[in-house]
Amino acid sequence: STFAAAAATFSVAAVFIPVVFADGFVGAFLGEFGFTVASAVILSLLVALTLTPMLAARMPPPKPREPGSIYDRLETWFRGLETGYRRALDIALEQRLATMAVAVLSLVAAWGFGRNLGGEFFPPSDNGLVFIQFEAPAGSSLEHTLKLLRANEEIGFSIPETLGAFAEVGYGGSSNQGSPNKGAVNLNVGSSKNRDRSTHELIPIIREKLAQIPGQTVRVGDPFGSMSSSNAEFEMVLRGNLALEELDRHASALAAELERDGRFVDVDTDLDLGLPELRVVPDREKAAQLGVDAATLAQVVQVMIGGLDVGVYKEDGKRYDIRMKLEKADRRSPAAIADLFVRARDGKIVELRNLVELKPGAAASSISRTDRQRSVTVTANLEGISLGEAVDVAAALAARVLPEGVSLSDTGESEFMRESFSQFGLMLFLAILAIYMVLASQFESFLLPLSVMLALPFSMVGALGGLWVMSQFGIPGMTLNLFSLIGMILLAGLVTKNSILLVDYANQLRGEGLSPLEAMRRAAPVRMRPVLMTAFSMIFGVLPAAIGVGPGSESRAPMAIATASGMFSSMVLTLLIVPVFYVELEVFSDRVRGWLGRSSKRAAEDLPAEAAHTR
Repeated sequence: STFAAAAATFSVAAVFIPVVFADGFVGAFLGEFGFTVASAVILSLLVALTLTPMLAARMPPPKPREPGSIYDRLETWFRGLETGYRRALDIALEQRLATMAVAVLSLVAAWGFGRNLGGEFFPPSDNGLVFIQFEAPAGSSLEHTLKLLRANEEIGFSIPETLGAFAEVGYGGSSNQGSPNKGAVNLNVGSSKNRDRSTHELIPIIREKLAQIPGQTVRVGDPFGSMSSSNAEFEMVLRGNLALEELDRHASALAAELERDGRFVDVDTDLDLGLPELRVVPDREKAAQLGVDAATLAQVVQVMIGGLDVGVYKEDGKRYDIRMKLEKADRRSPAAIADLFVRARDGKIVELRNLVELKPGAAASSISRTDRQRSVTVTANLEGISLGEAVDVAAALAARVLPEGVSLSDTGESEFMRESFSQFGLMLFLAILAIYMVLASQFESFLLPLSVMLALPFSMVGALGGLWVMSQFGIPGMTLNLFSLIGMILLAGLVTKNSILLVDYANQLRGEGLSPLEAMRRAAPVRMRPVLMTAFSMIFGVLPAAIGVGPGSESRAPMAIATASGMFSSMVLTLLIVPVFYVELEVFSDRVRGWLGRSSKRAAEDLPAEAAHTR
């Protein structure tokens, strides 16, 4: 009917109204998606109410079907299915208490599935690339880093799937903090169609081979597998106003505990206190006696050792900076600083070894601060554990290892995940509220929308259960992540269609004078076929994404699995439990109306007696 089509369409469109309240990455990601889906379903309603009836009116009448044809066999099968459904429905309506108990148990099962599902921000996908980051000890020369680069390249090309590679020295990541002791190798292993092993299977193999090369810290992963600047799957920040040495000790202790767990690999921290440095300490008293100030000493060391731009050379329309410093051979050792000369105020030349003391030492390569506190970022990749579980494990280890005054907080991918989960929780609440308001206005009742919206929790039984079953087969990405949550938001609007079909027709029969029980006994079997068509059309629509057809299908598969399995569970439970709930709700509503009617009648009868007594 027109009412059912309008109610179903507006309930789907209402789901995406809360998208405008989402901010951050989730809001940017879902804004266009929500607008597209809402616009499409509203346009489909216009087509269903205008173009479809016109085309249906011009269709020729169906020809008689021969016995034994495909149509005849399907019709026989549907009649048998309808007969079986009538029997199951009669049992459910007669044993309403047991049916409600089954509904509660199914919700408990959904809760159990959800607790056993891991959580992550983005599901992993096979993009045909393997990214290797390596770091030599602080202070290593460029030549030493190049040797490690060539060794890492050789191991990369020893993998049969490798088609090519791009390598660089001085890689600084998205932070652009490059260094001569850092490098990266990007391996191209081609499309997943042309190889038997996925990148997720190749990464541990490559990591094991690279571990055989001494003198480097290596991280191997998917270049598109993380949204964080470090390109690590796991990233948390340790904060505390302590000395750098003490903070580094606590960070190293936590990193060691994570590595001991076995599911954290490529564990590293961004604080490196071993960067060699040479301090030039002036003897100010002697320098003052010889007429040399500290600024002149600093300028000589800077120009001769570090270099200084002193001019610009132009040729053929191009500009070249002129940089002055000693030849490379003359500044290889610390003794080169002592061999420098400086001019005093009186014009005399003084050797620098008479004015300064050279003190070798080590310092931090960089000092990071988070919320005005000194911080160290602990990074790792994950094997056999989801990001949500990894965060819980790290928090438990931090509570045991870290002292008071040092805290561990989310950053990078884990921070994105926490924010997205909170955003989706708000969106789901607002979506349910919007659906209730739309249905209450459509049905002109505050109670009937409750029986329609009963399909929402039942869809979670299938959505969470489907993800859990797939995860037991070792399929990656079957977790609570951005895409599976999008599927659940989409389900919130789609599954109400089935309930609307049942409740709308039952209300029409109620208007003809039937009792709630008889109305639902007649309405449910009649609406069984439309419910099946609605559910299975959606299930088959997402089936290509669920079975992984096309590039990037790994990221879309969780959304498709959640949508398909949620639609199936909602369809089955809606056909049996929604009728029971509708009958109970209508019986309760009739009792309340009867009680209110008797109360108002009694009050009306007492009013004349009161008036007579007053006179």
